[in-house]
Amino acid sequence: MSSFALEIHGSGPSVRLEPVGTIDLAAARVLLEALTALRAIAQAAFVEIRLDRVVGLTKSAWRLLVAGEFPAAQLARVPTA
Repeated sequence: MSSFALEIHGSGPSVRLEPVGTIDLAAARVLLEALTALRAIAQAAFVEIRLDRVVGLTKSAWRLLVAGEFPAAQLARVPTA
């Protein structure tokens, strides 16, 4: 079992998602659900995703995130677990 937390900072026009720990398949689902919910609730909001506290990313999580339209360029900097 991996250690993962998703911190959400801000409100209104600017929101920051900050995953912490290792992103496995379950964590990737949580991250995509949060991103989808934020887009639906605050369509005009700027959503920043910071990955500097992510320590690893499983291959299955990477595939799910890319298929879910997560910015793949950001994932390139995350070490695979």
